[in-house]
Amino acid sequence: MKAIAICAIVTAAQARSIEILKIGFKHLAWLGMLLATAATADETLCTIPPLDSPPESQAPVYSQQTEGQLKFRAREGRVNRDGKITVTGDVEVRMGDRFVRTNQAEYDPETESFSIRGDFQYLEPGLSISGSEGRISGTGKNINFTGSEFVLTERPARGSASEINISEDQLLLRDIVYTTCPEGNNDWTLRAKSMEIDQDEGWGVARNVQIRFGKIPVFYFPYLSFPVSDKRKSGFLLPTFGSTERSGTEFGLPYYWNIAPNYDLTYTPMFMSTRGWQQNVDFRYLGNKSRGTIELEYLGEDKSLRTERSYGLWKHNTTWGNGWRATTYIEDVSDRTYFEDFGRDIGTTSRTHLERNVQLDYVNDNWRISTRAQNFRTIDPTLADDELPYERLPQILVRGQGDTGLSALDWQLDLELVNFYRDTGVTGKRMNVRPGLSFTLGSPSHYLTPSVAWDYTTYDLDDTAPGQERKPTRSMPIFTLDAGLVFERTVKSKRAFVQTLEPRIFYAHIPFRNQDNLPVFDSELPTFNTVELFRANRFIGIDRLGETDQVSIGITTRILDGSQGRQVLSATLGQAFFLSDRQVTLPGQAPLTSSSSQLVAELDLALYRKWNLDLVYQWDPETDATAISQTRVQYLPTQSSVINVMHRFQKGVLEEADFSFVLPFTSRWSLLGRLNYSLRDNATLERLIGLEYKSCCWGLQLVSRKFISRRSGESDSSFILQIELKGLSKIGSRASNVLKNGILGYPGN
Repeated sequence: MKAIAICAIVTAAQARSIEILKIGFKHLAWLGMLLATAATADETLCTIPPLDSPPESQAPVYSQQTEGQLKFRAREGRVNRDGKITVTGDVEVRMGDRFVRTNQAEYDPETESFSIRGDFQYLEPGLSISGSEGRISGTGKNINFTGSEFVLTERPARGSASEINISEDQLLLRDIVYTTCPEGNNDWTLRAKSMEIDQDEGWGVARNVQIRFGKIPVFYFPYLSFPVSDKRKSGFLLPTFGSTERSGTEFGLPYYWNIAPNYDLTYTPMFMSTRGWQQNVDFRYLGNKSRGTIELEYLGEDKSLRTERSYGLWKHNTTWGNGWRATTYIEDVSDRTYFEDFGRDIGTTSRTHLERNVQLDYVNDNWRISTRAQNFRTIDPTLADDELPYERLPQILVRGQGDTGLSALDWQLDLELVNFYRDTGVTGKRMNVRPGLSFTLGSPSHYLTPSVAWDYTTYDLDDTAPGQERKPTRSMPIFTLDAGLVFERTVKSKRAFVQTLEPRIFYAHIPFRNQDNLPVFDSELPTFNTVELFRANRFIGIDRLGETDQVSIGITTRILDGSQGRQVLSATLGQAFFLSDRQVTLPGQAPLTSSSSQLVAELDLALYRKWNLDLVYQWDPETDATAISQTRVQYLPTQSSVINVMHRFQKGVLEEADFSFVLPFTSRWSLLGRLNYSLRDNATLERLIGLEYKSCCWGLQLVSRKFISRRSGESDSSFILQIELKGLSKIGSRASNVLKNGILGYPGN
């Protein structure tokens, strides 16, 4: 028989079978998506090229093609006696950007089916499949591949299956192997005897599932069900484990419960060898206008203390629109040492108060109105009763600002009504009103803003001391003048650098009013810095409004990389000068008589993207000594390494040295660590040492850590192991969280 070029066109009446074929292959893309539900968006995965593709067929092609049509072509073909067409040589079955290539196939015009004999390859964007045999039959309602390998190039991932059966809305795979490791490297694999996916139901089922690390099975699941759409599915999650000195060996097995489309709950029973079983619940809810979370931890009996222990947190937010919003934050704990025993870092173990706050806000272009009820649970046993924070039951805050319509004249109004309550000491109500006007003149190169305000405060007190006034008041004006210039020039160099010079002068005048008869509900002196340098009131809070007649002078210079918009350098120097003494103080403090503030200097320097220098320095002219200093040097020799050296000092309060690093010693292994040491107390605050392995398909973090966990200075130690199977999940404790919080610039950030 003479060799002929064959081209068949599927008619419009057969478009349904084409669509079935198109939908069916999408199931394989779902396979990669569902196996990667725990993978993070910023993972660096292996590069897995598509399977080898045969050269595109050069056989003649029938030129007619309509939307949705399927066509096939080959170099040779013959019509058999039974009417079937056998095609050989560069056979290609194509529908849009999806096609199958093979060397031999048989087409049955009666059933409109293809039988693929011998090796084949199926290709579509993001997916390639190769196998030894295939069949597309029943007008596309059933597709079968055997002995198949597949590559998901967009994930990327690869795998194999002894059989792939695709029907109209279902997918069945047998003897599956899946991994994100490159060809020839099976450091980890997921294996399953069978997997069924139902598109209509949106669920899949896998049986006899193993996760292997190398050749060693590390997890086995006889049955797994999972979503293949945006639906969520109840079921067990991968376990967590670790070890700490206080709690012993820890093992948790989370269970996720999809209660409803807008409610879910994760329940984790956690076994701690020295304490017992802890029950953990994380409940999330979402409504049309509200959302929130409830976290609960409960230990029926702590074996080490023979007592019941618990923790709870409720966070809620409701937004009605038109500017109205309600928030709730309520936190509680069973005992004062809970965080010392269960906290994972110094910030948690050193907590002194737990906030409970319910707040209603209204915001528009000119006004912000807030109403709240707030109190605190104090868990620091060293605080005396008269040092405890006051409850605000309730507090109403009003802040308004806008244009008066007169040139650049703006108005401001601050109003507060609050009731303070505490079991010990003076309690009562306070009202504060502060209307003001400001006038701004300026352009991008300069500004001048004079402002004037009047502050009025009145109290209605209870439980006052003998002779103390029950309804004291305070009324006084506030005047400020803020002015600045911005100079700019281009620095000649190989790159386009721009330097600015920004001098600023600030004047504030507040007259003296004796405030010794006023209580102190919420006022205190903040740590001095560049922000406080340009504030009129040296106190925060309403109870004290410090008189002043001061001039603050500051200058800032910046160097910007004009080609990239990156700031290379920022340096600020400033100091306040006082024209009179400051008599208003907090109880027990002496009046301030110095003629100037501390000299403040700040420097932020970035050199060649490898070196960063941050410097904060405050010099006290009265004592001719350093008051505060902080120096941080960071070196980033490569994208996978970092070295940090830091020194912090505050006179009479702290002096610490902090050193941390991540140093690769091979292409995949890194040594990492941190030492945070108190020079004032000659004590280690935190010590961390670990190893990290990273490849494109899996990673390991092994960390030993010791840190101060009690106010008495006692420490806790922990051992953390985390294995990450990239594109699948992380197994073990959350070592990456510890490293990100402890090592500035950690490459995993």
